[in-house]
Amino acid sequence: MRKQANEFKIGEYAVNFLNQKFQINLPEEEAGNIAFHFVNAQTNEKDMYQTMMIANIMKDILNIVKLHFKIILDKDSLNYIRFITHIQFFSQRLLEDRFIDSKDDFLYNQIKLKYSKELECSQRINNYIQSTFGKELSKDEIVYLVLHINRVTERVKS
Repeated sequence: MRKQANEFKIGEYAVNFLNQKFQINLPEEEAGNIAFHFVNAQTNEKDMYQTMMIANIMKDILNIVKLHFKIILDKDSLNYIRFITHIQFFSQRLLEDRFIDSKDDFLYNQIKLKYSKELECSQRINNYIQSTFGKELSKDEIVYLVLHINRVTERVKS
């Protein structure tokens, strides 16, 4: 899974490089497509499909967060890298039907009290997962999303 993070970062670099070099405006979503091509060259068909799905899920979740908070994420921050890593593993658990679920609601109830905006964003992600994959996030998965969303957005929120 760590390899996919590297390919995604290379894809982001390539998009920035191409935009500057040719004075064009490729959308950030192209980073996932570029990453897919790198991975495609070195994986079998099943791995390639999962990698493509993970890249698309990551792109969609990043877009949900950016649109929800109306922000541009700092791709150079440690919190962004941690968020990317989290949503990669999250995406893998989603595709393998292995969501974390401790059945303990304590943290979820605490999150509801303190992080309402981030919780609302994670509910949007949950709606996306339900409509796209027919699965519902566990409360534990929502807690982890909320914490990472809070970290990745805390310095860029107004």
